[in-house]
Amino acid sequence: MYLDKIVFYHTRSRSPRDHPVGSDCTSPLWSAIEVAIAVHSKSHSRMEGLHQSASYALALLESRPDRQAVPGLYVDQMGICFFSASTKGITRTKPIKWEEKSLFKQLTAFIARLSDPAVIDGLPIRVIKDQYSREHRFAESDVLEHVQSRSPAPEGLVVMVYHAKVPGPDGEPLLLHDRYKFRLGLKQVGEPFMKAKTPRVALTVIYDLLETTRDLYTRYNVLHRDISKDNVLILHNSSAVSDTSDSTVDNTSAPGAAEEGFKSTDALGLVSPGSRQIFLREILGVTFNTLQTQCLLIDLDCAEILNDEQRGGRTGTPIFMSRAVQQSGPLRWKKNLTLEGMPSPPPAYEHTFSHRVTKFPKSEDVCLRQNTQNGTLSWQHALRHDAESIYLLLVYWALHIKSEGAPPDTFLPTLWGALISNDISQRQFLFDIQPQHLHPEFKPLSSLFSLLGPQLESDCHWATDEIMRDDEFIHEALQRHIAAFMIENRYSKFMDIEIDIDQFRQPEQLMP
Repeated sequence: MYLDKIVFYHTRSRSPRDHPVGSDCTSPLWSAIEVAIAVHSKSHSRMEGLHQSASYALALLESRPDRQAVPGLYVDQMGICFFSASTKGITRTKPIKWEEKSLFKQLTAFIARLSDPAVIDGLPIRVIKDQYSREHRFAESDVLEHVQSRSPAPEGLVVMVYHAKVPGPDGEPLLLHDRYKFRLGLKQVGEPFMKAKTPRVALTVIYDLLETTRDLYTRYNVLHRDISKDNVLILHNSSAVSDTSDSTVDNTSAPGAAEEGFKSTDALGLVSPGSRQIFLREILGVTFNTLQTQCLLIDLDCAEILNDEQRGGRTGTPIFMSRAVQQSGPLRWKKNLTLEGMPSPPPAYEHTFSHRVTKFPKSEDVCLRQNTQNGTLSWQHALRHDAESIYLLLVYWALHIKSEGAPPDTFLPTLWGALISNDISQRQFLFDIQPQHLHPEFKPLSSLFSLLGPQLESDCHWATDEIMRDDEFIHEALQRHIAAFMIENRYSKFMDIEIDIDQFRQPEQLMP
């Protein structure tokens, strides 16, 4: 884990939280701790203090499956003792007195090693992901290798620097029952999507997530298949400028440079081949650097490289799983079905994506009669199902947020029931989000849901129009709606109201 700064936490007599065997301290996470430090207590002898510091280090090792050893320090009035905890036990130095000249050098080296990330082929490894998993058709490393082997690599997707099976003491890969231990080294670090501080940040990430998953599908033939609140991160170290400040113009990639066939124009006016992602900030004119996004999509354990083989079965995180994926088949209907047409693009979007506007012209709603249901049409997990998962992520976020400083608040238990339900008819409530369902200060978001919900409520699987059945149709419609909403509300105050990311709204308790 790369350390931007070293923070010392005084946990007193309480253990850090989220340890595998349980603990109750509110901060920090065990997984965020790099070294265990024990300071001498007057109630303990030095030997007792050394034993206590060793137990701290072993507890840290237990919580860090990515480590084969962890460092520790024991500090008292006499000096410092360095030690290491591993599966082989505890190894420690003799106490080094404070007055010894070598102590400063050793402490400097110790801290420098903590703050420097591991580097492979010139790329830093900021995250190490260890997991036991079965060998299946597409491992996460296979998918990332497939994507990264093509140029240019997509923005908005985690970058893998290293991958291997973890060897055991005998040098053979560690195997637990039928699962091997895999290790991935990843480049970027982000915060969970639910940590978005304002609606502006959240909606920008949602739009860019649509762009990223669309690009993965169209250019790399990959479906993620597990969009969830834990698999979408926010990059806060993006060089993108603030919406209210002057933008730094990069003339090599100004808006409108994307032409037919996803071609881009360089500084000399020469057209270079290749697909080109354009994220929301550029459409809004905030920055002309196209490769600036705060969205980071991770965890491709369920992803697939699409080919002629039958795709894998039902997968995903239940709360965010599309209705069709839940039931492993297209949505049926009892009455006539209305499929929402393609909305008009806002001018800024049309100027940037002329090729998309040509491919998906504005269209009217389509009404299908019940007898047009074609049971012979094949079904499989498609891009539009990931689009529905992205919408459900947005719904989950909007229901839970309240403004900073607002008192504790709740939302309707029926909506929570719809989120966690396997009943398709109950989940339909999620596509009709009303102002009263949201926190008072964020009610203006309901106008966006009034556009997005109907677009997804019916299943385009049954469309007779080829454009409407296109894999990108739903993504295109959602991106147009979000872009138009962001442009219309660019200067609206509610877009920058700070969200209480430490206390979310909860569903009302059901009465017995």
